[in-house]
Amino acid sequence: MLETCPDCTARFAVGLLRCPHCQAPAPLFADRMEEDDTVPRITVAGGPSNADALPGEPGYIEPAEPAEDPTDAPAVDKEPEPVAYQDRPAADLKAELRQRGLPTGGSKTELVQRLTEADEDAKAGPED
Repeated sequence: MLETCPDCTARFAVGLLRCPHCQAPAPLFADRMEEDDTVPRITVAGGPSNADALPGEPGYIEPAEPAEDPTDAPAVDKEPEPVAYQDRPAADLKAELRQRGLPTGGSKTELVQRLTEADEDAKAGPED
């Protein structure tokens, strides 16, 4: 159910004391209104029309916390998480070895050991 403002013809919810658009008293409450009974207006941008409102006043909106910019955070060199090769099936291990150009023969334990050693060699960097 909506009420129509007599001044600006805007439609608003029944029960509001004033029209949110023009602040005219709602017909239902016009005879019981006092001058200081106001409803904050809302702008097209969704904010209060009273940008100078203080906390507790009509139209006040809590300021939003600024989002942290990830480019402002100091760069931290993180070590990569150790890969749990033991939990992966042998076919996946062989595919990983093939991709790295390493031998693919042997038991699963040998495959895991080969991948782990390759990771350690890569972490150590090139030896001069």
